[in-house]
Amino acid sequence: MTRPRVYKTEAVVLGGTRLGEADRLVTLYTQRRGKVRAVVRGALRPRSRLGGHIQPLSHCQLMLTESKGLDVVTGCQIIGPLFPMREDLVHHARGFYLMELIDCFCPEGLENPALFSLLVDTLEHLCLGEGGERVLRRFEVRLLDITGFRPELHCCLGCQQALEPVTNYLSPSAGGLLCRACAPEQSPVHSVSVNTVKVLRLLHRGPLPEVMPL
Repeated sequence: MTRPRVYKTEAVVLGGTRLGEADRLVTLYTQRRGKVRAVVRGALRPRSRLGGHIQPLSHCQLMLTESKGLDVVTGCQIIGPLFPMREDLVHHARGFYLMELIDCFCPEGLENPALFSLLVDTLEHLCLGEGGERVLRRFEVRLLDITGFRPELHCCLGCQQALEPVTNYLSPSAGGLLCRACAPEQSPVHSVSVNTVKVLRLLHRGPLPEVMPL
């Protein structure tokens, strides 16, 4: 089925650059179409209706028009006030860190509603000053899971047995944890304590209210 020429979607603005004299090229992470690059016509003009809304860390409802090259943003309505993040240097840096992760992990045009929901939820908690670094760590673990890169945290990748509650070993090349018996067969490996494994498992499956008190 042919997609409609004009479409509407929620989006988070990842970043943007100047395009010509008055336009702006923005990178969006959208609910319906994943990462999209689009043009905002006249965004740099003083009287632009769209330029002030489509800024990095903005959560918007957008109207876009498809074109042969880049899609064009034709309408914008702010959904969530993420502006407090721009007023605090630490929150600002955390927000842009999330934007960079999404931009690096996600190819253009690949829809992923679960990742979009995770991004919006994380930004809202950071905007409220809740959780801080713990919320970022949860985002990282969940991002790896949703995009197919989550390391194995429950079974040994060597013998396939359930891991005992003792010091085990992380093998980046194998993609997860190894028990003591299998660890010497892999190189390099890094020892991982019982508490570290517990925290990683909680970050993967636990809701934010359980993660933030860590």
